[in-house]
Amino acid sequence: MSNDVAATSSASPLNQTQYLFHSEAAENVIGCAMILCSAVIGILANGLSSFLLLRLTTFRNAFGLLATCQSIANTVMCIAFAFWAAPTVLLLVIRKSNMFE
Repeated sequence: MSNDVAATSSASPLNQTQYLFHSEAAENVIGCAMILCSAVIGILANGLSSFLLLRLTTFRNAFGLLATCQSIANTVMCIAFAFWAAPTVLLLVIRKSNMFE
């Protein structure tokens, strides 16, 4: 019985990663593009909503203040993703590909 277990474990390696796009670099670039696209859309949508919340007189109450603060915080988070997270992923791809060596 122990021979069967040894035979099956040697036939299928457990530590082998299978990538959807056949390389880690391609998946990281696609992930970077997805982060950047969602961050830009979030910056535009939250920036527009915070602008409208500040301009419209209907939202000059506690709910409007709460919604404005949340929208501004979301905009800041999207800016962080656009200017920190996406370039970090892209720089890791460049570093792993040994482009500078």
